[in-house]
Amino acid sequence: APVNLSFIGSQITYPITFPLFQGWNLISYPSLQPINVANALAEVNDSISMVFTYHNNAWFTYNNLRNASLNTLANLTPGLGYWVYATGDVDLTFDGVFR
Repeated sequence: APVNLSFIGSQITYPITFPLFQGWNLISYPSLQPINVANALAEVNDSISMVFTYHNNAWFTYNNLRNASLNTLANLTPGLGYWVYATGDVDLTFDGVFR
């Protein structure tokens, strides 16, 4: 039957920082607009070696060390989770600018 749902929350304010620790980290993407994964990770590119996501029964990957044409993950997309492998502790900051 039709029903009304009410949610209470707070509006996202930027910047949002995810502290990543050496090894695998599970993060969300805090936006309603997709962003190019290479651009989103540009500031921490030397500290992140792999990004994985699972969507529609398939894994998608990004590896900054391989040829870009071999990456199957092009964008970070709202609503998905991402496994990020950090080679050392680093802060990943989303500033709300979509490049």
